[in-house]
Amino acid sequence: MECKRETGIDIDRVRAAIYKYRSAICEAFSNHRIGLNSTFFNDKIINNAPIKTTGPFAGYTALHIAYVNAVADDGSQPIHFACLFEMPLGLIDILLEAGANVDAEISQKLFVKYIRWKRWYNAFGNEMTLLTFSILYDFNDLFVIRLIKGKANLKVKSLENKTLLMYAIDLEKNTIARSLIEEVKDHEWINACDNCGYPATHYRLYPNNVGTDLYFDSGSALRDDSTSAVLIRELLVAGTDVNATINNDPSTQLINIAARKCFPETLRQLLPYHDNTSKSTALHYLLRPLKTRKRESISCGKMTCIELILKDLLYRRTFGLFVPEDEKILMDKLIAEDIYFRELGHIYEQNIIQGELKEKVLKYDVATRDHSENDSLFIAVMSHGGKNTIYAKDEVYDSEKLWSAFTSDKCPTLTGKPKLIFYQCCRGDEKHKETIVKPPIQSD
Repeated sequence: MECKRETGIDIDRVRAAIYKYRSAICEAFSNHRIGLNSTFFNDKIINNAPIKTTGPFAGYTALHIAYVNAVADDGSQPIHFACLFEMPLGLIDILLEAGANVDAEISQKLFVKYIRWKRWYNAFGNEMTLLTFSILYDFNDLFVIRLIKGKANLKVKSLENKTLLMYAIDLEKNTIARSLIEEVKDHEWINACDNCGYPATHYRLYPNNVGTDLYFDSGSALRDDSTSAVLIRELLVAGTDVNATINNDPSTQLINIAARKCFPETLRQLLPYHDNTSKSTALHYLLRPLKTRKRESISCGKMTCIELILKDLLYRRTFGLFVPEDEKILMDKLIAEDIYFRELGHIYEQNIIQGELKEKVLKYDVATRDHSENDSLFIAVMSHGGKNTIYAKDEVYDSEKLWSAFTSDKCPTLTGKPKLIFYQCCRGDEKHKETIVKPPIQSD
């Protein structure tokens, strides 16, 4: 069956021509690299005559192909063709090694000339970089990563301030998203928002159509949770704001979204990082009624989420960390009404918080050493914290437990010696107000 558009363009013929030209260019570059003349050039490289005089590639010369940054009358460069026609990775490597401009922009005019069966994305105006083009038009991941590793500009933004990372996440190109995160390493870029207030994290967890998505709160496939957890971990390590919201809407805080979606693996990643503020009401969002009319039930994923959040709340309340009052009320109600959660809370408090945790806090190698030859003890702790607590990477410690490990009965070789312990930690969730110091007025 002949494939034609209403414009009368024979797509099969165009594609056949592109394939033939692609093969010829590959041969030309390969031979040029090892110093051989290509049969593609015939003898025209000497007089720089056009290789083709008719058809879509009329007017292109051998030198246009041989010189990596040559520019034709229509603005095209060899690396443009490598991207437009998705040529083999080896050719991209040859071009980049030879000094081709990895940020050469593809114009809408050039796109329409050679790629007639696809729609031009207007989000970047009339031009876009090669990397942008390869992400938007779903190129092979390895091809895109070649451009990323080839020092392409990774901080490109659309007219709506949407970053390439946002596009990669939105298009579910997770390998490319991780490669972008690894290469950029910029907190401001990681936490940038588009014109609608969306940061990159929310492109994965909070789709734009959530307002009309009746099944948003009903949980998703296990694969979605696992994929989200991996990406969220990468973003958290890179310095993403764990408390980020969309336009200051509490329901869009990451931990609240993960709870609403019943994503236990994503919650596991978020809980050690998040600061429990008045906006952090994950238990409330987890237990809220579904929008769908189907019978409410507690799935395995939802049960795991309840357990994780319940333990986190018990942990924080035990150590005097801030917990929103509504969350305390909801937690106490859940424990009072459900025997399973009541037993879970009791076991967690007794065995973990009161038992294992205190044992870990007290078990310091420094405290058990022989300090007979030492004159004093100096400890400096720099971390986040709460009221009388210190945050570690995976746990929260009572600050008293640190110095109590070095009392005379526990560390006798430090008896009578100075013990200096300095804490550089927050003690709450309030922020320091700005103080303006005015210089004194000098009289004549």
